[in-house]
Amino acid sequence: MFNIGLHSNTYHGYTLEDAVKGAAAAKFGLIELSAVKGWSDHVSWEMSDADIARVKALLADHGIRSESLSGHANILSDDGLDQLKRHAGLAGRLGCAWLVTSVGEAHDDNEDITDYGPLRKALANLLGACAASRVGLALEVHGKSFGTGKSLTDLISFDPNPALGVCYDTANCLFYGGVKAEADIPATGRLVACHLKEKAGKPDEWNFPAIGAGWVDFPAVFAAMEKMGFTGPINIEIEFTPDGPGSVAAVDKAVKDSHGYLTKLLGDKFR
Repeated sequence: MFNIGLHSNTYHGYTLEDAVKGAAAAKFGLIELSAVKGWSDHVSWEMSDADIARVKALLADHGIRSESLSGHANILSDDGLDQLKRHAGLAGRLGCAWLVTSVGEAHDDNEDITDYGPLRKALANLLGACAASRVGLALEVHGKSFGTGKSLTDLISFDPNPALGVCYDTANCLFYGGVKAEADIPATGRLVACHLKEKAGKPDEWNFPAIGAGWVDFPAVFAAMEKMGFTGPINIEIEFTPDGPGSVAAVDKAVKDSHGYLTKLLGDKFR
């Protein structure tokens, strides 16, 4: 059984209400909430208790739950690490089990990280904040240095803590790492979450359409995840092209099309 929902970043440029309504209309019961400042900050650590209560009510009213929060910030900067600690607290307040972040910059991550020492020290620091909020930390396949699940597995090998794992992205592995997900997933240890993303155009082209509208081999991807016994949250993320979707109606359609494709592909394995 695959636990599949929608990443609210799919509604980048639109509101959280748009994302929740779109997810519910497409019959998704799960959502990953985006808290990326200056990008898709659908939720924020600056929210009051009343704001948090409104978010929880919005989800409940639409029959949607959230198991993960996306809080990308550069952990190697003092400001980024501070943001991530605050995001860990936000994830706990929202009742999410996982905080998801990339290792470098949220965008244009071209830094070549070869010295793992400072990074592992920062991760250990962040894990303390995550533990205090009772959330796990999932590092996303993303960027020049960590564009594969295998590279992230090597990075986190310093700490056997099961609260530290990998969030696999089925298009970022192509865009950044130049590998196919079905070949890389078996080499990925401690897989705890997944961003299900489609790829169209050239491997290094920003073109991430609706699931089923590109060339990612999703039957092979799901077979690889099933073989390793993965049961964590899987959230669809549609990022379109640099021109964007054009309208919230276009996003709604891409979300519904994705749900339809997965329903046909997975049948009763799709929860």
